[in-house]
Amino acid sequence: MIPRFRLGLYTITPEAARVIEESGQESTYFLIRHMRGDWGSISAEETARNDAAITSGGELRSVYKTLLGKTIWIVTSADRRKTTVMLAG
Repeated sequence: MIPRFRLGLYTITPEAARVIEESGQESTYFLIRHMRGDWGSISAEETARNDAAITSGGELRSVYKTLLGKTIWIVTSADRRKTTVMLAG
């Protein structure tokens, strides 16, 4: 797997960790999708914005559903120093 960008340091909120664990999934599954540029359930406009931000340095955001239907967000900062996995809110 060749990542399209760096994650930097990544954190996962306790709430997101709980719902991912309850679904029987791993956070790495979602992080790998995010790094590959598979942004999950976002609009075509958001997809285009993310794709452009890979080279321009803007923030990157993905939205995924766990197997139990809970929505999580993954956000990578514009400077690529930090990625956060969190519950949608």
